[in-house]
Amino acid sequence: MDYGMENCTIALSFPPVGSTSFQNSTVDVWLLESERGIDFSHLNWNSKPIRQLSLGTFISIQNSTQQTMGYSCKTGTTQIIELSCRAVDCNIHVPAGGHDAIGLYVQQFQTI
Repeated sequence: MDYGMENCTIALSFPPVGSTSFQNSTVDVWLLESERGIDFSHLNWNSKPIRQLSLGTFISIQNSTQQTMGYSCKTGTTQIIELSCRAVDCNIHVPAGGHDAIGLYVQQFQTI
């Protein structure tokens, strides 16, 4: 993360009606342990980083932007985030082409 910008939130923007397909789904957001990093070639449920902190919940509402609670994100660290559906029938499909500011992103805020 950037120097002096050590307060973070995770934000998720959903596009307006008709530009995506999803039902009302609840998604939990977790900050994972990141000191080891991730070896994607061997990543599975048994080797994934452990959950450190629940950051909040997103509910899929079209044409909305939601954000988690703030958390400390020290300079020079990697942030590993897990999204976890609460229900088996969770389905969110958001195409990225042709839309402004949709998707999942980290917001950083000044600390100094």
